[in-house]
Amino acid sequence: AGLATATVAAPRKTTRRETRTVSVSTIDTSLYDDVNRLAVDTPWAHTLVADYANYGIAVFAVLVVLAWWWSRRAGDPRAAVALVVAVAVAVLVAVALNQPLGDWVARPRPFVTMPRAEVLFAHSADFSFPSDHTVAAGAVVTGLWLLRRLLLAVVGTLAALAIAFARVYAGVHYPGDVLAGLAVGTVVTLLVAPLLARLCKPAVAWLAGSPLGFLVLADGVRAGVRGGSDDGAASGGAHRAEVSSR
Repeated sequence: AGLATATVAAPRKTTRRETRTVSVSTIDTSLYDDVNRLAVDTPWAHTLVADYANYGIAVFAVLVVLAWWWSRRAGDPRAAVALVVAVAVAVLVAVALNQPLGDWVARPRPFVTMPRAEVLFAHSADFSFPSDHTVAAGAVVTGLWLLRRLLLAVVGTLAALAIAFARVYAGVHYPGDVLAGLAVGTVVTLLVAPLLARLCKPAVAWLAGSPLGFLVLADGVRAGVRGGSDDGAASGGAHRAEVSSR
């Protein structure tokens, strides 16, 4: 009988890009393990951190409302309010774009690949990268810096870092997920908000002169605008009367 020969394929060489990907993933997993061990060792913090990880996104909605409220008293309230509106829209755009991005990357949640991980609350097993929460947080914070609202921007930055950490501590994200989310939110707002603000400005200017002008101008600013208009009308009338008397 003839001898059968088997052909053994040579092992494929790992590319440099694949090596870098594996290295980054290994670091990300290692950092997740470190934070997860911290969560195991600090049960007294679970309720507080889990609540912030779940509901802390409301902080950023409040910051946007405060930015709008104070923008009504800005040196150019129409431009400032237009930028607030643009930032709010940019947040929605960033979160919407994040959905197909997450499906494309298709990274499983850490508790899916590591079933023994400490997880502080029930969560769906949808894809993990990037984090929706930090996309929204990054978009809002970038908008606050564009608005030059220093106090709100600093508070927002600290709140964004806190929610990024909380999502990892709670066991539902890798560190890379939350950092990527902050980056996506930042980039989308920087690209979208300035353009939208220019497009919104005519509508905001029209709104300022309507019965809903309080949405754009604070009461003191509106009174000043009306006063200036009345003074201008009065001086114009006096000038016409002087000319007619001549």
